[in-house]
Amino acid sequence: MTTQAQTPVKEKRRRGRPPRVSGRETRLNLLRSAAKEFSRAEHSEVSLEAIANNVGLTSTAIYNHFSSKDDLFFATIIHMMETNVKAIEAAVQAAGDWRSKLLAVLDLIRTDQTGWFRYPLLISAAQLKIHQDPHRFAEILRLREAYISHFVEIVECRLAAGDLPRSVSTKPTAELLMAFLFNGLGTAMSHHKDEEEISQLIDGFNAMLGLGPT
Repeated sequence: MTTQAQTPVKEKRRRGRPPRVSGRETRLNLLRSAAKEFSRAEHSEVSLEAIANNVGLTSTAIYNHFSSKDDLFFATIIHMMETNVKAIEAAVQAAGDWRSKLLAVLDLIRTDQTGWFRYPLLISAAQLKIHQDPHRFAEILRLREAYISHFVEIVECRLAAGDLPRSVSTKPTAELLMAFLFNGLGTAMSHHKDEEEISQLIDGFNAMLGLGPT
């Protein structure tokens, strides 16, 4: 009597940290997934299950890295702002006159050099959180001030060049410029995913400010 060889049953891999992926990489993957989900819907409508599914995890696995949805939301905004403000600082410091500095910031957005410039609605969400509970979200407020400081440098350069009236108040003007760029341009960008359309939006922004092409 011949015995047929049985085909081994392939064990289905349990969902958890993907093989050969470090804890740090898993955390970054969750932050990226959270940024996408929090940019698509209101905070209350975002589910941890959706965030986890994007990176092949179970929702319970998120708690190995974050204590709650609020903690994940907060960490996502902090990571985005810290990453981008370093890039902005380097771009502004490396450029010469105010036009070059502002064009360098716009180029960061155009090329998404950090991979974190395409979540503009998170900025709006962060601002709302600051107004709701400034003490709890003090770190976001601190990073907002860091953003503003680089736009203050641009405005100061423009004042020094005589391209703005001396009566202009530096910090309020810097805040307005930053809001125009990240809130105004960012909101428009959220409705366009095509790279050519995004470039056209940035070109339009340049034209309105008299900057010329990047």
